[in-house]
Amino acid sequence: MSRQISSQLTNVYRISALVTPVFALMILVFISFVSRRALLGEMVFFGIFVLLGAGVSIWFAGRLRDVSIDDNYLYVSRFNSGQRIPLEDISDVTENFWLQYHPVTIHLRSGTPSADKVVFLPTWRMFTSWSSHPIVDELKELARRKQISG
Repeated sequence: MSRQISSQLTNVYRISALVTPVFALMILVFISFVSRRALLGEMVFFGIFVLLGAGVSIWFAGRLRDVSIDDNYLYVSRFNSGQRIPLEDISDVTENFWLQYHPVTIHLRSGTPSADKVVFLPTWRMFTSWSSHPIVDELKELARRKQISG
């Protein structure tokens, strides 16, 4: 039986990455209509800032996957499409401490037909900003055991 190791916040993040820029642009349009003498320079700067932020958020959210695990496989899905990846195909597991939710990247061996890495948000933990999420060590250990047992 598989257990989910990615956070339920993954879908919330995907939706907010799309919705937040839309609201920001709506505010920009509202200000331009309400203000009789809208400051063009500030409006352009705000618009560029919103578009750049939206691009980064959408790029990051687009990479996120839902991930489950059992004794032999990773189950990786994105909306409806899913795949099963043997644990021995994991070459490394890394975590990004600099981002709020500490996204975890599972690096796969070069022979994997689907992709070379899988990025997901692990379950959220309070007050642990600078410590590694336990799932990182767990995945490394499971992959090491599977590679040894062959």
